[in-house]
Amino acid sequence: MIKKREKATQIELSKELNITNQALSQYELGKRIPDAEMIIRIAVFLMFPLIIFWTGQMKG
Repeated sequence: MIKKREKATQIELSKELNITNQALSQYELGKRIPDAEMIIRIAVFLMFPLIIFWTGQMKG
């Protein structure tokens, strides 16, 4: 997972998403899969198109 928005830290992102830092770390490491609602919340915070999360590909 890339923290694009103002180079957000893991702690900032986890606070914004109202999840633990450990849960976010598990998402980033692929040890836990976020549900669709969480994926949308992450995409909105990071200002990424949702398609990135389903294809795993980024351009540019």
